[in-house]
Amino acid sequence: MGTRNVGLATLFVVLMGACGQRDSGTSGDEVVLFAVDMGDVEWFDPQTESVGVRGDVAPLSWGKTLPAADPDGDLVYEVAVPFSDSLDAPVVFKYKVDGTDNPNDGWQDGANRSLDLSGPRRFAAAFGDPPADRAVTFSGDLRVHESVVAEGLNLAPRDVFVYLPPGYDDGEQRYPVLYMHDGRNVFDASEVGAEWRMDEHAEALIPAGEVVPMIIVGIGNTPDRTQEYTPGASGDNYARLIVEHIKPMIDAEYRTLQAARHTALGGSSLGGLISLHLGLRHPETFGTLLVVSPSIWWDDRSVLKQVEALAQPTGQRIWLDMGGREGGRSVPNARRLNALLQREGWSSADLRYTEVPEADHSERSWAARADEMLRFAFADLR
Repeated sequence: MGTRNVGLATLFVVLMGACGQRDSGTSGDEVVLFAVDMGDVEWFDPQTESVGVRGDVAPLSWGKTLPAADPDGDLVYEVAVPFSDSLDAPVVFKYKVDGTDNPNDGWQDGANRSLDLSGPRRFAAAFGDPPADRAVTFSGDLRVHESVVAEGLNLAPRDVFVYLPPGYDDGEQRYPVLYMHDGRNVFDASEVGAEWRMDEHAEALIPAGEVVPMIIVGIGNTPDRTQEYTPGASGDNYARLIVEHIKPMIDAEYRTLQAARHTALGGSSLGGLISLHLGLRHPETFGTLLVVSPSIWWDDRSVLKQVEALAQPTGQRIWLDMGGREGGRSVPNARRLNALLQREGWSSADLRYTEVPEADHSERSWAARADEMLRFAFADLR
């Protein structure tokens, strides 16, 4: 960014002096300066649009932009953000322009950015700068099927990630399987900056005997994620991709237990929505559903109507959860879904509903309760 870096460094010192080294109004907070140079973004209109930062740690969120300011009119926008000093993982974030008809809906291109609070308390970059390369964070025995595609479904190719339990290659045992959407994010933080850590959780829980050994299949998303993860034609094709192509591929390639009681399906956000939607339509395939922070609001809460229309319980086990800091009517919607499932015949033996008051809508939050999801799905499959 040329000579502007010097100005940003000076501004950072001034802000830290004004806020205090560890005081932003809350004892123990670490103040981080985010600064973004918009000078080379030709489509950005400073007169009608605003720019700021979104992220996965409060006071940032992925649902609302924390606006930055440009007091001297040089198109370098800054905002000082306080974070708790107890964080044990990097803050994941992106800059975003709030406007209309902008490329990529105003988001920075490429992977999410991250900032380790053990390092410098500032992040300054141009909006168009590429993200830093991050190492892949797979754990255990993880195999990748690249560019999987099914003929006739008009869906983009995607990678499929397969976690195999310890000792898989040592015998002839067959294993239950968990299929998950947003598959790379389940195992790897290199693209979005955070992950569910499902492989790390499984690597700890299986040797401890807290769950039976399982295979976990992460189905990668595509740029058509919204269409594929919501009810409609693309969502129906995505369901066919899993049921008619990916599951048979996994059953043929690996030693799986193929019955519904040994097969689970899970995801978060829109992935939670589609897990419930297509899971309820295919109880013969999926015996357990992990419905994590589901986007119940989609299409005027049509998934609630789907549950109300059930003729009888499907016999499936359902994990349903929501964080208290996910915004809007997320918690009331989740409570409504929980109540409907109970009314339709689900009991406490096969329905687990969890609210986490301090959890937000992020991989960091889902990772914090991933071990309990695995226990729910695989502790009693003996």
